[in-house]
Amino acid sequence: MKIPVSPSQPPLASRRLVRAALAGNPNTGKTTLFNALTGLNHKVGNYPGVTVERKTGRFLHEGLEVELLDLPGTYSLAARSPDEMVVVDVLLGQQKGEDPIDGIIAIVDASNLTRNFYLVSQLLELGLPMVIALTMNDLAEAKGIQIDAAGLSQRLGVPVVPLSAHRRKGLDQLKRALHETLAKPVQAPYETPIFPENLRLALYQLKQGIPARGGQNLPVPDIKLFRALIDSGGYTEKQLIVQSGRAFGDCLATARQAAGGTLPLSAIETKIRYEWISSLLNPYVKRPKALIPTRSDQIDKVLTHRFFGTVIFLGLMAFVFQAIYAGASPLMDLIDGFFVWLGSGASRILPEGALRSLVVDGVISGVGAVLVFLPQITILFFFIAILEDCGYMPRAAYLMDRLLSKCGLSGKSFIPLLSSFACAVPGIMATRTIEDRRDRITTMLVAPLMSCSARLPVYLIFIAAMIPDRAVLGGWVGLQGLTLFSLYLAGIIVAVPMAWLIKYVFFKNETAPFVMELPSYKWPTPRTVALFVFDSAVEFVRRAGTIIFCVAILVWAVAYFPHPATIGEHYGQLRRETWETFARDLLPLLQSLDPQRYGPDLNAERLQAALAEEIRLREEESVPPEWLPVRDRLDAYQKTVTQLNNQEAGEYLRNSWLGRMGRIIAPVVEPLGWDWRIGMATLASFPAREIIVAVLGTIFNLGADTDENSLSLREAIRQAQREDGRPLFSIAVALSIMVFFALCSQCVATLAAIKRESNSYRWPLFTFTYLTLLAYMGAWITYQLGVRLGLG
Repeated sequence: MKIPVSPSQPPLASRRLVRAALAGNPNTGKTTLFNALTGLNHKVGNYPGVTVERKTGRFLHEGLEVELLDLPGTYSLAARSPDEMVVVDVLLGQQKGEDPIDGIIAIVDASNLTRNFYLVSQLLELGLPMVIALTMNDLAEAKGIQIDAAGLSQRLGVPVVPLSAHRRKGLDQLKRALHETLAKPVQAPYETPIFPENLRLALYQLKQGIPARGGQNLPVPDIKLFRALIDSGGYTEKQLIVQSGRAFGDCLATARQAAGGTLPLSAIETKIRYEWISSLLNPYVKRPKALIPTRSDQIDKVLTHRFFGTVIFLGLMAFVFQAIYAGASPLMDLIDGFFVWLGSGASRILPEGALRSLVVDGVISGVGAVLVFLPQITILFFFIAILEDCGYMPRAAYLMDRLLSKCGLSGKSFIPLLSSFACAVPGIMATRTIEDRRDRITTMLVAPLMSCSARLPVYLIFIAAMIPDRAVLGGWVGLQGLTLFSLYLAGIIVAVPMAWLIKYVFFKNETAPFVMELPSYKWPTPRTVALFVFDSAVEFVRRAGTIIFCVAILVWAVAYFPHPATIGEHYGQLRRETWETFARDLLPLLQSLDPQRYGPDLNAERLQAALAEEIRLREEESVPPEWLPVRDRLDAYQKTVTQLNNQEAGEYLRNSWLGRMGRIIAPVVEPLGWDWRIGMATLASFPAREIIVAVLGTIFNLGADTDENSLSLREAIRQAQREDGRPLFSIAVALSIMVFFALCSQCVATLAAIKRESNSYRWPLFTFTYLTLLAYMGAWITYQLGVRLGLG
C-alpha cells in the first residue's frame, strides 16, 4: 500500500512568484541555508493563533521570485508539539492565514542520511515538487561517507544537490534545480515506502466514517488521516477531534482496531520506513566498515565530561554574563546620555508647558527606555548565535539538564535564566532556543524572578539608608552585603516551586519525550550570526518596543495631569520674590566692584544678563578674588531656586492622577508598612523598577535627577515622617519594599517580551498577576516578621 498523494501541481512557468518551504531535521544547517539564500530580505513573525515563529524571505532567480518559508525543524510529520503541527499544516496547505506552498526544499544532513531520510520519506508522500539539499558534506567526508548524489537523484526522481551554505557553494545549482522543478508538474508519484494492506483498509474505513457537518464530509487530506491513525494521542488526532467532534475519536478507535497487528501502528511505520531507507541508500552510499573518530568526538570527551565539562561551561557562562552585565553598561550609558542631551535640547527650544513635558518626559524618554536595552540584547544574542551555530548549545543543555530537570525545567533553560540576572528582556527572548513548549513557557514565566540589574538601584538605596553597616556571623560577613545576597537568592528559591506549580497547573497532561541531539562542531558562520543578532534587535524594537513606548507615554500622562495652574502661580511668585531679594542685596556689592557696568540705571533684565556672564565666568573658574562674595551669593541664589523647582515638581506629582491613585491604594499597601507616597512611587515604577529612585527624589523635593548614590536621598529616607510624626521608613519597611521589588514584575519591557515570544496576552497578564500577588505576600510576611523582631 502506498499512501495516496496530493494531485500534481500545474506548471508554474507563467507565474512570477512561487512559494517553497524549507523542511528538515534540527541542526542540519537549515537556518544557514535560509540566510544564504535570502540575506536581509526576510521577515520574522508568528503564525496566527500559535506561539511558533514564522520566518519568510525572498530571492530572485532568472526572473522567478521565490518566497522561502523556513519551517521549524522536525524529525517527523508525527506531530507531538505545536511547532511540528505547524509544519504539517503548512505542508498540507491547511495552516490558517498561510497560502499553500508550491514546492519543498528538503534539508538532509549528509553525515546522518538514515535518520534524515525518515522525514524525506514522509515529504515524498505529499506529492509536491521537491529538491533535496545535501548539507554537512565536509563532515560526511570526515566520517568516510561517500554519496552518489546523481544516482540517488535518478532513483528518487528528485534533484539531489550537495552544497555548503556557509561557503556559498552549490547555491546556484540549488536555485536552478528548484526553478526547473517548480516549472514542471510532477510526472508520476515518487518512490515511497509500501505499507501493509490492512493499513490501507483501515485508512479507507476512517475516511468513510468522518462525521459529516452541514451535509458534507470535512475535506481532510489522506496524509493527515494516516498520521491520525498511526500517531495515537498525537497533535493531528487532537486537532481533528476538535474540528470534527468526539465522533471522530470513535471512528479512529474503530479503524485502529481494524488495522490489528501485534505491534503498535507507529512501530510498524518506523520498521517499514527504515527498511525502505536502507534499500534506497545502500546502492548509492558507501560507509567505512568501522566508525572513524571525528574531531567532535575528541572535543566531547572534555566538553561533555561530568566534571571538566561543567567547569568549562560555568566559566563560559560567567564570561557571557559579565559581558552582558559590564560590557553593555558603557553603551547603555551612552544611549541614556544621548537621550538626556536630546531632552535638554528640546527643553531649551520648546516653551514650558504640557507639550514640552510630553516631548521630553514622554516621547524622548519613552524612546530611550526602548533603545537602552539594545546593547544587552545584541551582546546576549551574539553569544547565543555563536554557541548555537558552532554546536555547543546542545552540550550546555545536556550538562545542565540533570540539575534543572529536578526544578521542573530543562537544561536549555539555564542560559535564559542566567541572562535574566542582567536583564529579563534578552533572557526571555533567549527562550526561543527551547524547543519544548512547556519548558519554554515555564522558563519565560519564572525568568522575571531573577534579580536583574534594574533592581540593583532599589536594593542599594534602601540598604545604604536603612540597613546597619556592621559585620555579622563572627565578623566575616557584612550585614549590608548579606542583605543584598539574600535578595538575589530569594528569587532563585521562589522560582523552583513556581516552575513546578506552573507545569502542574497548565501543562499537567502534556508529555514530551526528551530528545537531545549533539551535532558535530563547526565554525560559526559570520553571516548567520550577524543576521541572528540583527533579527533579534529589530524584532525587539518593533514589537516589545511599541508596548514599552506606549506605556511610557501613559505613565507620563498620569504623572503630569491635571497639573493645577495654582501650583505654578504660587511657585512662580516665590521665585520672583527670591530674585528681587537677591538682586536688592547684591546690587550694592556689584556697584562697588564695577560702577560703570552696574550703574544706577541697571534694570532687572540687564542685571540678569550681566549675572549670566558672571555665572559663565565662575563655571570657567576665572573669577577674580574680589568677586568671590558675588559667586557665593550666586551659589546661594541658585540653590534656593533649585529647591523651589524641586518643591514645585514634588507638589505637581503629589497632586497628579498618579498621586491620587497612590492615596486610593493606601489602605491596600498599609499592611506592608507603606504609606501613600511609597505606593505612588511603586505605581510610577511600573515601566521600569529603577524609576522609584527618581520618583522618591521628586517626592522628597530633591529633584528627579537623584540616583542610588545620592547622600541627600538616603538622608531624606531616614528623616521622612508619616502624618502622625512616626518615621516613614524602618528596617522592616525597607526590607518589605526590597522583597516586593525582588519578586514583582514591575517592568513593562519584560511583559512586552513575554507577549512577543508567546504571541499571546494571556501569559504576560498571568505573569504580572501571579508575581504581583506573590510579591505582596512576600512583602507582607517580611514586614510582619520584621515588626515582631523589633525592626519596625
